[in-house]
Amino acid sequence: MTAVIGILNKSAITMAADSAVTVSGYSSQKIYNTANKIFTLSKYHPIGIIIYSSATFMGIPWETIIKLYRKNLKDKCFSKLEDYKDDFLNFLKDKNYYTSIEDQKENLKRFTYLNLEKLKKEVAGNLSDELAEDELLIEFYSKLEEKIRLTIDALKEEQILDSFTDYTEKDFEIFAKEIIKENIENIFNSIQNVNIPENIISMLVKQYFYYYVSDNFIDNETGLIFGGFGDEEIYPSLTSVLISEVIDNRLRYKNGLGDKISNQNNASIIPFAQKDVIETFIQGVDPEINFTYITSFNKILEGFKKNLIDLTDDIGLKQKFEDVDIEKVTEKYIEEMKQYKSITQVIPTLNTIAILSKEDLSELAESLIYLTYLKRRMTSSEESVGGPVDVAIISKGDGFIWKKRK
Repeated sequence: MTAVIGILNKSAITMAADSAVTVSGYSSQKIYNTANKIFTLSKYHPIGIIIYSSATFMGIPWETIIKLYRKNLKDKCFSKLEDYKDDFLNFLKDKNYYTSIEDQKENLKRFTYLNLEKLKKEVAGNLSDELAEDELLIEFYSKLEEKIRLTIDALKEEQILDSFTDYTEKDFEIFAKEIIKENIENIFNSIQNVNIPENIISMLVKQYFYYYVSDNFIDNETGLIFGGFGDEEIYPSLTSVLISEVIDNRLRYKNGLGDKISNQNNASIIPFAQKDVIETFIQGVDPEINFTYITSFNKILEGFKKNLIDLTDDIGLKQKFEDVDIEKVTEKYIEEMKQYKSITQVIPTLNTIAILSKEDLSELAESLIYLTYLKRRMTSSEESVGGPVDVAIISKGDGFIWKKRK
C-alpha cells in the first residue's frame, strides 16, 4: 500500500509519494520503506510519472519498464500530456518480450488455480451435514453451479474494457480452456468420487472470460500517474491509468482520475491509493465518518417513517406515510451536505492552492503524505505508509526538479 498525491496550479504540478512497499509471502507479509515511486518520464521534457500499488507488471519491475521507455522515447515530445500516456500504453502493447504467450498462460494458470481452490473450499464448507454420500455429491454440484452462475451474473454487470470490446468467448476458450480444465481436474477431482461435468467446466470458462474482459481487477493492478506539460500546453495536467495484466496478447487497463488546469480551473489536488487523510483535508470530514452520517440519517428516517405508520389507524394517512420516498430525502441530504462542504471547505482550499508558489505546493504535498503516515502510526491499523517522502516539482520553464529525494 502507499499514499501518493498530485497538486496543481497554473505555475506547476508537484508530485509526492511515500516509500513504503508491502511484500507478501505465502503466509506473511513485510513492509519495506525503500521503494522509488516517482520517476522522470522524459529527460528532455517536463513530464513525470508515479507508480502505486503493485511494483511489477507480469513479473517485470515497473522501474525497469519506465527507464526502458524513457530510453526509447529519447527527445521525442507530444503536444498533450494524454499523448504521453497513450504512447506509454502502446509501448507496453508492442514490447511482447515483457509478456510472452508462455508468461500469459502461466499467469492465467496461477490465478485460476488459486481462485478454483478458494471456490472449492467455499462450496465444500457450505454442504449439509449427515447426508448420504450420493446426496452430498448432488448437493456439491448444485451449490457449485449456483455459485458460478451468481459470479457470472455479477461480472456481466461490470464495464467491458476498451481493449476487449471485440474479444469473444470463443477467442478466450481457444486460449484458456485447456489450462482451466487442467486446474479443475487437479483441484476438484482430488475429492473422492467428484468428476466435474462438462457443463460446469464450460460455465467456469465463461466465468473467467467475463472476469478478464471486465474492469474488475480484484486488487491485481498498478496505478500509473502521469503529470506535467505537453509541448503545446501552458498549464499542467495530470492523468492516470490502472493496469492489470496481459491475457491473449491484450493489455487489461482502464483510465483513472485526472484533471487539467485552465483559466476556468485554477487549482486541483488529487490523492491516490490511501486517500482518507487527504480527503479529510480537502472535504473537511473523514470519508468513513461522512458515510456513517449518511447511512445513519437514512436509517433514522426509515425508523421514523415506520413509527408514524404504526401510530396511525387512518388507512389514507398510512398510505401517505408509505408513499414517502426516504431514498429521495437521503439524496437531497447528500446534495445539501456536498454543497455545504464545497462552499465552506473545498473552494476555499482550492483558492488558496491556486496562489501558492512552487515551493509551497511541494511543502503541502509532503505534509499531506506525512500526515497519512502519522495517522497510520497513531492508530491500530497496519503502518502501510511510511519511509522518506519523495517530492518533485514540474514547471513549464524549469522542467522536472527534485525538491526532496531519498
